[in-house]
Amino acid sequence: MSTITNNQMNNQQPEALLRKAIRQDTQQLSDLRLAIGAFIENAALVREHREKFLGLILQLRGQLARHFALKETNGYFEDSIVEEPRLAGSIEHLRTQHTELFQMISQIADASRDISDRAISADQLNEILESLRALDFALQQHEREESQILYEATDVDLGGQG
Repeated sequence: MSTITNNQMNNQQPEALLRKAIRQDTQQLSDLRLAIGAFIENAALVREHREKFLGLILQLRGQLARHFALKETNGYFEDSIVEEPRLAGSIEHLRTQHTELFQMISQIADASRDISDRAISADQLNEILESLRALDFALQQHEREESQILYEATDVDLGGQG
């Protein structure tokens, strides 16, 4: 039977708290994406609920900022690089995607500012909705890739084949 030292417990607590924060954050992000998805699929909803739509876009931008910050800090990626240095390039690619994805939502938010004033044309609205579709697809791909990379790090760390 092994004894866990206080130092080991203190090191595990922040990791557990970080994982919990990321799970909660990921759920909030998923909920926002689902709510925005309803608008993407029905442009008439945007015209009827312009303020709500704009609010969701702004919330998504803030949520993505928090989401990426959580994953970029506190050793979330660094632990994987230390355990599996071969993943460093893949993890750096994920970080680059964070920047690109945040730029996408920021451009969408900027383009959406006029929605609440009804000063937006049907073409502009369709462009915003297409950009949101592209962002959602890119986020799905990114999360899948991130899960795979972190699974590889964990699988190898736990004695798997990787």
